[in-house]
Amino acid sequence: MSVSAASLPALTAAILRPDAPVAHRMRGIFALRGLPVGPGTREPLTTLLTSDPSALVRHEAAYALGQMQDAGAAAALGAALANTDEDVMVRHEAAEALGAIGDPAAVPTLSHYLNDARVEVRETCVLALERLAAAAAVGAPSAGGAAGAPGGDARAAAGTGVDPAFKSVDPVLVPSTPAAAGRRSVAEWAAALADTGAPLSTRYAAMFALRAARGTADEDAAVDALCAAAADGGDSALLRHEVCYVLGQLAPARAVAPLARVLATAGAPPMVRHEAAEALGAIGGPQVEALLRDYTGGKEAEAVVRESCEVALDMSEWLGDATELHYTHVVAGGGSEPAGTTA
Repeated sequence: MSVSAASLPALTAAILRPDAPVAHRMRGIFALRGLPVGPGTREPLTTLLTSDPSALVRHEAAYALGQMQDAGAAAALGAALANTDEDVMVRHEAAEALGAIGDPAAVPTLSHYLNDARVEVRETCVLALERLAAAAAVGAPSAGGAAGAPGGDARAAAGTGVDPAFKSVDPVLVPSTPAAAGRRSVAEWAAALADTGAPLSTRYAAMFALRAARGTADEDAAVDALCAAAADGGDSALLRHEVCYVLGQLAPARAVAPLARVLATAGAPPMVRHEAAEALGAIGGPQVEALLRDYTGGKEAEAVVRESCEVALDMSEWLGDATELHYTHVVAGGGSEPAGTTA
């Protein structure tokens, strides 16, 4: 099921209301990501990226633009990356989006921030540049998101970095099928992920290889390796946040306790705690919802973590609601009624 273009006015109105519940606005952003790429979807997202008061919303707008591989958003993403006063989560996501779009024109911009004061930005730019170089080497399209093309789903061909199993544009170009990942054992991939002396792109490749164990006899061992990486407080925050994201894609019940511990670590980087919260929301269930409520309603001092928990709680409640068929149901008033969907 996908959201139809007829719902675009309602979606735009919903996400541009800063007084609307953040969870409902995030539903609208998710919905825009699934619509054909063009000015109608780009402009609301770039407006959010450049002016929304919520760092979480700005981050999610950058993420959506990258996932849609919208080359027309490159200027706005470059400006967000260049703004050293911006939240590091947003700057990171803008850099990653430029890599996901795949346009070599982003190379000078990304190269400029290889010596940025924030390690998360530096690491993201390295990965984005490596992604662009790898895409060029395999002859991938130089920039996605042509007007009228559906965001993400239409670019699942080899070399584009779109994982067809998870419908995501990954930050590195690696084989993501179980057959490709199976050339090494889960134990070997786990060791590669844990190797802090290895290049970050190598560790990311190991992470996505572990993700590819979903549905196999090795899935539990792969999940445990990912949980161990997420919990390593001395490791790269960028890597840890991506591991939490992958755990959210897998949504294994056995990850609830490790993710909860990451979320509960007040001194952990907000970008890691944010992703742990949303991963918990993807897993869902009464236990998760009770846990997430402890971080909402002003109980959590870090705004991006508090808002992430509100979004995660909404995700979990949707998972358990048999009456609501699609997570992206939104209306202009910020509610959660169907806004026009097609099968």
